[in-house]
Amino acid sequence: TPLYSSAASDVYKRQIQVNMVIQAFIKNYMDDRVYCSLNIGVSGIVIDEQSVKTLYTYFDIGEIIQVQVEGQKGHRVLLKFLGP
Repeated sequence: TPLYSSAASDVYKRQIQVNMVIQAFIKNYMDDRVYCSLNIGVSGIVIDEQSVKTLYTYFDIGEIIQVQVEGQKGHRVLLKFLGP
């Protein structure tokens, strides 16, 4: 149910710490951001200009990348691209 999914997502978000390095699956490119799914069941977003530019240039939707957690913005985890 959506309520369960939301509660589970909240639990995972509490486990995420700033500077944590984690794998992410590229879900979508949209304008100046990249949407990712983290391997712990939470969505993330890459918004820093250099990371977005690199991802647009060298990586396709569906690829797995390494990211670093920079914080949270609303219900999304902010990420910085580190490498493949």
